Amino acid sequence: MLGFCGKYKDPTDIHKSALKIDKICIHMKDLIPMYTSEFSFRVDDYIKDKGFSHYNFLMQEGPEYDIGLETLRANLEKFIKESPEIAFLSPTSHFNLGYNRSIKELEKDYEKVADILKKGDERQIVAQAERAKDLIVAFYTFNKDKENVRVLDLGGSSGLHYAALAAVTNSNINVSYTVVERPQECILSTEAWKGYEKHNINFIKEIPADQEFDIVYARASIPYIETEFGENIVNDWEAKLDRLLNLNAEHLVITEFHTSVKEETHLTTQRWQVNFMTPYRVYNREELETFFSKRGYEAIYTSHKKAEHPFQIKGSDRADDRFMSDYIFKKQRK
Repeated sequence: MLGFCGKYKDPTDIHKSALKIDKICIHMKDLIPMYTSEFSFRVDDYIKDKGFSHYNFLMQEGPEYDIGLETLRANLEKFIKESPEIAFLSPTSHFNLGYNRSIKELEKDYEKVADILKKGDERQIVAQAERAKDLIVAFYTFNKDKENVRVLDLGGSSGLHYAALAAVTNSNINVSYTVVERPQECILSTEAWKGYEKHNINFIKEIPADQEFDIVYARASIPYIETEFGENIVNDWEAKLDRLLNLNAEHLVITEFHTSVKEETHLTTQRWQVNFMTPYRVYNREELETFFSKRGYEAIYTSHKKAEHPFQIKGSDRADDRFMSDYIFKKQRK
């Protein structure tokens, strides 16, 4: 079950808390299985820097999606019992605590891309267009008369959002689509898209400093913005969002992230199967809207639905004050 737990001052605070957990998942820097054996050992320099160097680390990459959760847990229990000093590591692509998507999950997405763009699978087109509906609406509403539209997708993974957009948009509109993702995922996705030469999509590992876009799209990605997408800016969500604003986009489409009305913007942990901890920022709605307003962006569309997951702080569930939010911001021209 997915849930959210705790209130932390910064990611380092999360690391310190994780030291108290018997079995933890700590992010390394790589995505994708790179080892021939199911389990392998490695100590990462970043982890050393964060104070974990006195531990031995058990690392598994990728196969947990294939062998099943029960088998994975049994294997981990065996290894930990034999070596109780080990803190277990999940496969990872991030720089912090958490879980990742395996290569198998990426390959499934590439198959969906092929279903959409090569086979014209209507069921898949409808399903993925629903996931990217806010991007598609913004594209049609504000850019239908343009000959060229530049889109940056923060955390767009395999390019599936673009595939859905390309399937339903006017073929006379040239779309230049840029996905910001983790380095290994960029490598794999660039390779996977080589068979789609007529589509102008590229994958980069950090928010660019010298480009401009018409639309910036961030679906379910800004809660992780401080610890993903290039160089870390620890505990400074405003600095990282400023990087998005420096792209000078006419519209910002920011969707599927959690907000609060009563509590200030704060860092919590996203928990999956309890032991998996990912830094996750919950935004105070007024703080966020004020942040964009001061920088010249007005919210022209908002949607807030009650959160479906528990949000615990010191044993108290705060779900009544948590909302899944969607925004479209428009740049106000002077």
